[in-house]
Amino acid sequence: MSKLIGNYHSGKAEKQGLIWTICGKSFDKPVHVREALEAVKGNFMIDKCPLLVLTPDIKEKIRIGDITEEDLHNNTFTNRCATYRTDKNVPLGIVSPSYGIVQNSAAFEFIDLLCSGKDTDKDHTPVITNAGILGNGERVFITAKFPKSVILENQNNDNIDMYIVFTNSHDGLGAVTGLVTPIRVWCNNTLALAMKDNSGKVTFRHTANVMQHLDLMKEENRKFAYECLNIYNAYETYFKEKFEKLKNLKLAEADLDRILAEVYLTNEENEIYKKTNNFEVPEISNSNRKIIYKIKDCTVSGVGQNKENNGTALALINGVTTYYQNYRNYNSKDSKFRSITEGKAKLNTQKIFDLVNKLQK
Repeated sequence: MSKLIGNYHSGKAEKQGLIWTICGKSFDKPVHVREALEAVKGNFMIDKCPLLVLTPDIKEKIRIGDITEEDLHNNTFTNRCATYRTDKNVPLGIVSPSYGIVQNSAAFEFIDLLCSGKDTDKDHTPVITNAGILGNGERVFITAKFPKSVILENQNNDNIDMYIVFTNSHDGLGAVTGLVTPIRVWCNNTLALAMKDNSGKVTFRHTANVMQHLDLMKEENRKFAYECLNIYNAYETYFKEKFEKLKNLKLAEADLDRILAEVYLTNEENEIYKKTNNFEVPEISNSNRKIIYKIKDCTVSGVGQNKENNGTALALINGVTTYYQNYRNYNSKDSKFRSITEGKAKLNTQKIFDLVNKLQK
């Protein structure tokens, strides 16, 4: 599955890499997790509280100061509660009473384990480079970079930097997650094509006993996290092979159009396209046509595209990720993050990647 995680920068919201973020920071030297969290104000605490239904009568009783504990009890959900930031008393999500809270500092201790150099050699020890928070703190992320890049064909201007990205969520919609992902430096796009067996990713759901699994004082937990994430050499071999094939696979325009039609047209529209080989027929919606044309533009002249790769499968993959990262309009930064990491953008990118791979066989 594709995993699309990008760079984040401090200051005013800028279109850099993957998403726009209000609170993010890049570091010019290795930092400790605690420093990273403090720099982006992500070291806040999370707690749970009862979920009260403010019916009109309850609102009126609150207004006149006639509310009782019985009123509150009768209007409180027993099977749901809310998570909130204790520093600002800002609600973040609705969860079950058994939802296990994982404080940001605890979730990101995995980064420190890997950055400390323990059990790793110098070339393969990652260092923290980016951190940030999304929304009111519903999600927090930290990115650590391996010092050694994957170099394709020994061309220093065509390499892949390897990262470990950690995220923690507090809205009930995500888990504590760590994954290995590559970022192509020359195009400043994020392109994570995770191994099919999901190697290189570790996920902990917010269950009642989640902290028992995150306790790094336990040797079995440390070993589990390390074995899941410290697979740099495996990824180096995997991505060298994949990217070399993508670079060397010439993609005729007819194949490009067929792949985009299969992904971005409805079933009915695609059947019509197969008969006409024409996106301009009235049966194809203008919105779907515009998406296809924009992606085709991105495969040639999108942000960071390399002219040497024009007409290749790699240009298509980079064009698709560029479209979602730099050109597509989203309702909010949060919707963009979700689409690229979990939603339609990720799904469509994976479909295109799979269709391209079929051409290689």
